[in-house]
Amino acid sequence: QLRPRMRFSPTDRYGTAMQFTFQPTDRTTFHVQGMFNYLERESHTFQKDISPEIGRYYTPNQTGNGSGGAEGFSTNWAMMPFDFQLDESDIHQYTFQFSARHLFERMDMEYALGWGHGRTIGNTYNFEFRSNERYDYLVNIEDRLHPEVDFTYWSPQHWPKEEAMTFRRIDHRWNNHIDNEFLGRIDFTVPFKQTTFKFGASAIMSYKDGKSERYRQELLSNVTVKLFDKIPNRDWPLFERSHQAYQLPWLLDLHSARDWYYTNYPNFRTDMEVWAQEKETSKYFANENTFAGYGMMTVRFGRFTFLGGVRVEHTTNSYDGRDARISQSGNFLGAEDVKASNDFTNLFPNAQLVFALSRFTNVRLAYSRSIGRPGFNELNPQLMRDYYSERLSGGNPNLKPMVANNLDFMVDHYFLNVGQISLGLFYKDLTDFVYRFQDIIGPGGVEGLVTDVEEGLYAGWNWSTYMNGDEATVYGFEMSWQQNLNFLPGFLSNFGVYTTYSYAHSVSDIGRRDTDGNVVWAPLAGQRPHVVNAGLDFSLGGFFTQMSYQWGAPSLSSYGSPRWVPPIQLRERVYFDSYRDAANNMSMTVRYRLTENFRLWADGSNLLNYRSISYQYDRDYYPTNVSLSGRTVNAGIHYTF
Repeated sequence: QLRPRMRFSPTDRYGTAMQFTFQPTDRTTFHVQGMFNYLERESHTFQKDISPEIGRYYTPNQTGNGSGGAEGFSTNWAMMPFDFQLDESDIHQYTFQFSARHLFERMDMEYALGWGHGRTIGNTYNFEFRSNERYDYLVNIEDRLHPEVDFTYWSPQHWPKEEAMTFRRIDHRWNNHIDNEFLGRIDFTVPFKQTTFKFGASAIMSYKDGKSERYRQELLSNVTVKLFDKIPNRDWPLFERSHQAYQLPWLLDLHSARDWYYTNYPNFRTDMEVWAQEKETSKYFANENTFAGYGMMTVRFGRFTFLGGVRVEHTTNSYDGRDARISQSGNFLGAEDVKASNDFTNLFPNAQLVFALSRFTNVRLAYSRSIGRPGFNELNPQLMRDYYSERLSGGNPNLKPMVANNLDFMVDHYFLNVGQISLGLFYKDLTDFVYRFQDIIGPGGVEGLVTDVEEGLYAGWNWSTYMNGDEATVYGFEMSWQQNLNFLPGFLSNFGVYTTYSYAHSVSDIGRRDTDGNVVWAPLAGQRPHVVNAGLDFSLGGFFTQMSYQWGAPSLSSYGSPRWVPPIQLRERVYFDSYRDAANNMSMTVRYRLTENFRLWADGSNLLNYRSISYQYDRDYYPTNVSLSGRTVNAGIHYTF
């Protein structure tokens, strides 16, 4: 399938912030601060589908040699599909915090209380059109990243006539998600000679709930694309290519199409089964509370500085989801509430030793333990039992948090003219990392979803959930250099540079075993082995600009089934893992201060128009998605009162 698609996303943001400080004495300070942010985000998507029948391929890479049409052009495009989609989301964010600091005779005390609220309301309108005309075409995918589509006797006049492009249906989705978070903390600092003690406690309580509905509707009368308002431009080339397969003949004005939908709503017939399935399976509620306490100390003796401490955290979770069933004929059978909860306690020690080789050079050795909690989607106890497609999918409320033990060694040297150079080594030992798991259910059934699935009942089904990996290791090194070049003569002294490079080697155990029972190690998902950052900046008076470049090597993005593919002329086992190609981005920042309070600014990103490629096994043979995200430029005026 080839799906040339274009998308543009206008965004409007409105925000305000407030801070009030009251200092009744020189030893007591109170702060009240708040923020409101409102975001209107849209996405306009225009897509056409090219889907040759598999039986029409006369070579592994080319369609043709069937019946009908000119020689070599046998696969036909009957009912040419076009989809036009409008995504709208309104995001509201509020935060409020009260904090205070008191300086007592022998200690300092700080405390804070806060509340954060987020609400997202979204609507998606997908307008589906199909042509009644037939188009013979040939597809050549020998170059998978640049497939070719040629039409028989094609010319611009052969685009589907507007009166032949029939509106098929609309798929309208609505969703509402609400987040609330309450936090409180208190900290004490006690200095004593060459030592500083700190201790405190905190609590974070978060609540999430949401629901969605879906209206798949067909119009009771026939209309064509000719009825709809369109954006004036005729041909929109995709991927910066002029080939006819990558052009859209017209784009709908999606705002007017949405208004037409609501005006004619009584003339639509709704698929009530689709509506009921979405409404009954999408409801959820989650509550996560984390309570923590810590103690630490900083000791200075000679050229050494030692920082040590420990933090203890206790987390409780509770989730409400839905357990749904789809019949063997594809009908929705209903859903019922399902609840799950768990809790865990973790201890996090931290120790750092810094030795000052000189006034400008430090050597640092550190050990720490950190945590990565599973996300809500991963812990949600929802379960879908699909007897029609024989699939079982859901979250896993029994997931444990990932815990990492970290060792770091770093050498830093600081320059007199502002800047530093550093070199570091790191080692991370991870347990219970979370990953997406897919497999075929064996005769023993499945454990670890909402309930134990009956033994043998779902044998042979596809199974998708989240699991804890046994262990993973990441180690490597990083180095960086940042410096103002004011030691250079004349104009060059206004420049500054920075560059970083990191190398990370990772291996993880996700349950794969060879025929002898030995572990088949896999890279850690999401870990790019090589990352480079570089930048050049220039400042003169009130003017500042910076050019930055980032590059990351290809990486594994998600794991496939633990079952491997029998090798054909290959010596290694092949798994259905997914990968991301190398990523690069060039960005630019410009700032110009006209007065003390007034400045102009502009930011540009993805200036190289990076081509994002996802693939399996080999990028040149099995690409799964190719996209250009487009260049982005923001500019504005900033005034400070």
